[in-house]
Amino acid sequence: MDTSRYGVDPGGLWAAADQASSPYPGPSDAMAWRLAVKTDFPDDGDVMCDPNTFAPHGEWVDVTLGVLCFAPDLAEKALARAAGRMSMVAVDGREYATWEELEELEMEDEEEAYTPNYISAPERRGDVVGLSNIDTKGERYTWMFRTFLRIVAEELRAEGAVPAKIVPFSSR
Repeated sequence: MDTSRYGVDPGGLWAAADQASSPYPGPSDAMAWRLAVKTDFPDDGDVMCDPNTFAPHGEWVDVTLGVLCFAPDLAEKALARAAGRMSMVAVDGREYATWEELEELEMEDEEEAYTPNYISAPERRGDVVGLSNIDTKGERYTWMFRTFLRIVAEELRAEGAVPAKIVPFSSR
């Protein structure tokens, strides 16, 4: 499924969450985000998502991601693969296959070609496996974050680490 700005957006909820992405998001922005997450990750799915994952918290966003499941070793493998793929996701949520493709985009529009500066390796904290640092310069990128969630779900399914729940992984 295409989770970029140009892809599938049932009901326009992701577009609404993106419009809510202002420099100072408020309670309605967080609600728009939660509703959008629920469209892609229903509570009865094999991969669920805590709607607080990547949700706006005032001027701050927790850009971490964790996974709860019965097979944390498999989740760790899935997150390692997901991190590599996530590093190839641009602001608009498109996942690129090669650095050459991203370089071409950068020639056209440097801001749209931005990808995360750094994504940490998976680490375990008890039964939760997560990525403790996804460096987006402190910025919220709705479509990028939506694609991150899709990628993690795909890798969890591919590794057989389901049922699973994606959660924030912050130490805050």
